[in-house]
Amino acid sequence: MNNLHGKHCAKFTYEYGDWRVLNSEELILDIDDIKHLLCDDMIQEVDHEDIAWLGRDLSFENSGPKCICCNGLRYIQCDPTFHGIIVDGAPNPFNKRYRMIDGKHRIAKLTHMNVMRSSFYVFHWEEIKLFFKK
Repeated sequence: MNNLHGKHCAKFTYEYGDWRVLNSEELILDIDDIKHLLCDDMIQEVDHEDIAWLGRDLSFENSGPKCICCNGLRYIQCDPTFHGIIVDGAPNPFNKRYRMIDGKHRIAKLTHMNVMRSSFYVFHWEEIKLFFKK
């Protein structure tokens, strides 16, 4: 858990679309601010079909080993056995039940491997929305 870090940006981009929350132009959730809350009883098996993630709708030519955010490096190096973090009930452009806040390369890798269900840390929107900051 100590190597878990990064940021989830809730913003609009041309590549990924409108991921804003709370009527803001841009908010950021720093994973360091929530990792102390992660515990084993939060882990749930979830169908990937029910999760919105950045790049979910990108073609294979712009994702995976050719990822537009990292030129595929983070996709290649990621460990798909490490649980991603999702939020139940968080606004997302796909109108899915869950919004991914950590693990887009891992879920892309799993999906490309035809794994359609895996384990995630699951937060609820009401408990996590206060961690989004300007």
